[in-house]
Amino acid sequence: MKWVESVSGGNFKIIGLLELLAALGMVLPPLTGILPWLTAMAATGLVLTMIGATLLHIRRRDGAKAFSINIMPLLLVAFIAYGRFVMVQV
Repeated sequence: MKWVESVSGGNFKIIGLLELLAALGMVLPPLTGILPWLTAMAATGLVLTMIGATLLHIRRRDGAKAFSINIMPLLLVAFIAYGRFVMVQV
């Protein structure tokens, strides 16, 4: 994980906290049935986090492998966000 060298310790902790909160926001509402719209919001937050990660790897010129590692989760979480927004609308 060479990208850690590009990020300060505080930012590294913030990234970890945001990812943990997003994971909880995606798992707990469907399990409990409470605040179902939170899943869509958490997935959207993860989309933004993955976009930031992709931009970081592009800026660092880490290559196609690092780029593709970020794109797959980004697409999956974007799919979940879209599906949950559509479900909440109905």
